[in-house]
Amino acid sequence: MTMTEPMPPTEYYLNPGYLVIPRSSTIVSGVVGSSVFVSLWDHARRYSGCCCFQHPRSSYAGNRTVNTGDVALPHLISSMHRIGSQTDNLRAHVIGGSVADSNRYGERNRNVAFEILDEHQIEVLSEDTGGPLGRKFIYNSETGENVVMKVHKLRQEDWYPYSKQEETESGGRSTGEPG
Repeated sequence: MTMTEPMPPTEYYLNPGYLVIPRSSTIVSGVVGSSVFVSLWDHARRYSGCCCFQHPRSSYAGNRTVNTGDVALPHLISSMHRIGSQTDNLRAHVIGGSVADSNRYGERNRNVAFEILDEHQIEVLSEDTGGPLGRKFIYNSETGENVVMKVHKLRQEDWYPYSKQEETESGGRSTGEPG
C-alpha cells in the first residue's frame, strides 16, 4: 500500500479591495493598517472565504465595490451561503483597523465589520484590531488559524512579500500552483 503525501497549501496575497474563497487549502496573507481583513471559516466543511476592505461604507450607490465593508462583507457572506455554508457553521476572524490619525478610519472599518457580523449572527473567534500599529497576517483557509504580527512601519516589501509572484485574475497575489 502506498501513501500519498498531501499537497502543500497554495499561497495567496490578499490585496485591500478584494475577496477570495479558495477552492483548496490556501495560506492567505496580507498587510493591513486602517483596512480590515475578515475571514469566515466554515468549521464543518473546513474552508474559508476572506475579504479585505479599506473603507467602512460606500458614499453613494454608484461606488458600491468590495473595497467598502458594507459591500464586501455581505457579499462574502452570501457567497459562502451559495456554495453550501450554513450561518451556524461560520466563524469569523477580524484583523486590522489601526487608528493612527484623527479621522478614526480604522475604528470605523472595525465597527462596520462587527455590525454586519452581529446582524448575521456570526460568531467572532478572534479579533486583533485597533491601536496605532499596522499588522501583517497569515491565515490558513482550511484550519481557520491565523498569525498576526504588529509592525511600527509598513514597508513596500511588506505589501509584496513573495519573491516570485504573478497577478491572478482576481487582482490578488499568488505564488502559483502548488508543486
